Amino acid sequence: MKKNIFLVLMGILSVVSHVCAQSLPQETSQSIGIIEFVLKNSKYEDTKCDIHSCQMKSKDGGVSLTLTHATMKQDKEEDLHYLLKINVQGTLFSTKVEVRYRNDPSKQTMKTGKRSDEVDSSYKTEHRVLRSWIQFIKDSTTSKS
Repeated sequence: MKKNIFLVLMGILSVVSHVCAQSLPQETSQSIGIIEFVLKNSKYEDTKCDIHSCQMKSKDGGVSLTLTHATMKQDKEEDLHYLLKINVQGTLFSTKVEVRYRNDPSKQTMKTGKRSDEVDSSYKTEHRVLRSWIQFIKDSTTSKS
């Protein structure tokens, strides 16, 4: 009986430690949430697109987005598909964020300041949010065309 309880406890501990090991740093997760809120609650009026990139700017000028398709060199050397640059200049905070979307859709890299975090598909919520930013820009720019 004691052996069974011990095995069950060890199993629970291994599952819990594995789940905890798969979490993003709290700062990264919070940054994604804050940027998501700012992006989705800003109104955009200035949108410019060409063959390989789109730029969007909020009405108040506080948020600017640039989505660029990778060059062949970036594709080959960095495994890059899209590069998203977000610049937020506000009264409460200012930040620059760079999200590198890889050719493998399950992987992204988010850079804020000197910090760089890999956000793969094991971080379901954050991964989904980062993927939604590309779709948000695509939807916003195609509706203006």
